[in-house]
Amino acid sequence: MKKYLNQLIEDMHKAAENLPVKPYLEISEDEECLRGCMEYESTEPKPMQEWFGIEKISFPPTEQLSKDELKLMVDEILKLWNAFNFDAVLPEGVPDKLAYKALVNNFDQPVVWVSEGTCGIEFCDYDEDNCPFPGYCNLCKEFSEEDKTDDKNDFDINPEDILPSKKEIEEFVVNKKKENIKNIIKEHKISKNNIPGIYNYCDRWCERCPFTSRCTNYSLGKELQLENNDISNKEFWENISALSKATFELITESAQEHGVDLNEETDEFVIERKQKEHPLYKFAEEYAKNIYNWFNENSSFIEKTVSQMTGNNKKNVVTLHDAIEIIQWYCFFIPVKLSRALLDYDEDSHDSEITYDNNGSAKIALIAVDRSIQAISVLITNIEKKQDELLNFLTTLFKIKKLTEKTFPNARSFVRPGFDE
Repeated sequence: MKKYLNQLIEDMHKAAENLPVKPYLEISEDEECLRGCMEYESTEPKPMQEWFGIEKISFPPTEQLSKDELKLMVDEILKLWNAFNFDAVLPEGVPDKLAYKALVNNFDQPVVWVSEGTCGIEFCDYDEDNCPFPGYCNLCKEFSEEDKTDDKNDFDINPEDILPSKKEIEEFVVNKKKENIKNIIKEHKISKNNIPGIYNYCDRWCERCPFTSRCTNYSLGKELQLENNDISNKEFWENISALSKATFELITESAQEHGVDLNEETDEFVIERKQKEHPLYKFAEEYAKNIYNWFNENSSFIEKTVSQMTGNNKKNVVTLHDAIEIIQWYCFFIPVKLSRALLDYDEDSHDSEITYDNNGSAKIALIAVDRSIQAISVLITNIEKKQDELLNFLTTLFKIKKLTEKTFPNARSFVRPGFDE
């Protein structure tokens, strides 16, 4: 065995003296200091035994070597590795038997040779159960302890402490939309073709309006992309919330620029209570709630009636659909507009601006009442079984109509911008 080992050692010495040719790289003198890194990146790895010209099989098994022979072979292998700039990462105090086995086993593993610098060769895979140096390697033990600590920490971390809550996400979405809305409103350019103030006294039914191309509110709404009117849709309420916040902030900013204190105490609560205590508003609010509940309670009956009519007279079906749509559109619109008409209302007032808006709001409310009366008349004609209930609604609307005309005698003659000109 001694003669064989001497020959093997001689082969290793020759290999150490015949290093591979330094690869050609197109680099400047200043980049020469980075040669090792560049060679590592550009050189294809190949088994260590090919770099040395000495095969793994040339090395005797561990059990055939004595203690002194193991020590000698470990020293000679390390010298060979060092000549090729391979740095063996061995634990301190590791027995020669374990070191020899690990070194030889690595001969068929792919590595990259560099002419300058060193390439560290690790044997430990940080797996404590399969470590090549059991009882001597601290790397896998430390890694295992860190891994357990990380697992424990990960387990102890409550995702709710790291991730934003549902409420925070929703607030973020709304605030993002709010800032976008504010920017769009500030930068929105009003067309010269638009009719000033046309949106103040309309019925908000843009789908049926012939003046959308001349309405600032409509063009702004399209730009804001707030067309979703489905109240069951979450996005609808996010848009409403964002629009409300944006509007409030813009009003606040404008008030500050003009020196208006919005925090100053007013009689707003008294005014609002006065509005809602007015008989006209009470009639309108009662009508809205009752007709809304009526449609909910009779939805199945109405659908059945419409279905039966489909085969007989399609024209009547279309008319009935329109009538239902008109009633539902205006039922809450009426009390809202009458509430605005009653805002700061004083029959003896000589303030032209206040009375102008009072009459304008009352007029569009009267138009909504007129159309609702016509629509309910269509229902009375087509739904005989519900005539008594519908007649009660019709009576309430006539009361609202007469009381509105009495309270605002100049409302009918009010000229709405665009619509009545």
